[in-house]
Amino acid sequence: MSELFQDRFEKPELIGEGGMGCVFRVDDPRLGRSVAVKVLHSECSEETKFKKRFQKEARTVGGLEHPSIPPVYEYGETDQGLPYFALKLLEGENLASLIERLR
Repeated sequence: MSELFQDRFEKPELIGEGGMGCVFRVDDPRLGRSVAVKVLHSECSEETKFKKRFQKEARTVGGLEHPSIPPVYEYGETDQGLPYFALKLLEGENLASLIERLR
């Protein structure tokens, strides 16, 4: 997946995946920190309704300010034209691990 971000982010590591996209931990050389980048799946990016929904998600989250909601740093497209947005990387246990641990 390193080819996704040749000109923008470095060292992508897949940390999550859902129905519409993937989330990567990446290094941002411009800001000198690690961030999370959510990228729309290529099969979803071919349909306008999914692209609009993804952009709406980025704008909605980007407009919110709350300690439990990570801020959005930027919105753009990968080298392959896939929409993405970069946001604050939150460290910690994921929901699936938490549920399993509490069983």
